[in-house]
Amino acid sequence: MLRESGAVTVEWVVLCAGIVGLGVAVQTTIAGGAQIEAQKQARCMKIVGNVTNNDRLDYQTQLARAAKRCGRL
Repeated sequence: MLRESGAVTVEWVVLCAGIVGLGVAVQTTIAGGAQIEAQKQARCMKIVGNVTNNDRLDYQTQLARAAKRCGRL
C-alpha cells in the first residue's frame, strides 16, 4: 500500500504542474492581445476627447466623426 501511495502522489504533482503550466501559457497568450487592445482603446478615448472638446458641432456629428477616426486604429 505504501508503494502505491507514493506513485499516486507523484501523479498528482505532475498533473497539478501541467495544469499550472497550461494556465501560465494561456495567460501569456491573452496578455499580449489584451495590452494591444487596451492601447487602442486609450488612443480612441483620446480622439473622442479631442473631437468633443475642439469641435463646435452637435453631439451626433461629434460621435460620428470620433467613430470614423477611431475606426482607422
